[in-house]
Amino acid sequence: QLIEHLWEPGPSLSKLAASLRPGGIIAIETPDTDGYDRAMFSQGTWGGYYIPRHLNLYNFDRLAALLRKAGWVVTSSTLSPWM
Repeated sequence: QLIEHLWEPGPSLSKLAASLRPGGIIAIETPDTDGYDRAMFSQGTWGGYYIPRHLNLYNFDRLAALLRKAGWVVTSSTLSPWM
């Protein structure tokens, strides 16, 4: 629940990747633009549209591409149990 608030997430993720020990991991939780709850709130009341605080919105493909560009290896993806 942080990455969507960053002005420049790419450099932040790169710096984090360089800061971890070899084999280190991170877990990211963020609203999913492809999630079922977005369709349920199609009139614009979806929680991911928390403007102006949510600066970036992601689906799995967009987030995975950003992570790979920053030097990460994406090993898994899952929906939160409450989603």
